[in-house]
Amino acid sequence: MPVALEIAGLVEPTWRVGNGAVTSTSTMIMIGGHATTALLIAANMITIAVIGLFRERASRVSRRDAQRQVEIQAWHLRQLLPAAAVAP
Repeated sequence: MPVALEIAGLVEPTWRVGNGAVTSTSTMIMIGGHATTALLIAANMITIAVIGLFRERASRVSRRDAQRQVEIQAWHLRQLLPAAAVAP
């Protein structure tokens, strides 16, 4: 609904594309200056850290599952081969 109101010209647009940039504006709050820059940098750093932690956890689970699969395959192989063939 808000996009339709913007297209109809009933309310001011909240974003524009021009000069190689997407500009978002708000009539509700005014932001800018060093505090905004610090907030954006901190938010981006936190986002990168959370994604990194998620990826690390996913890779740990993947490695564990792969190790379990190898152990199961080794057990099956030991069941198929005679005892003399398995001994070193």
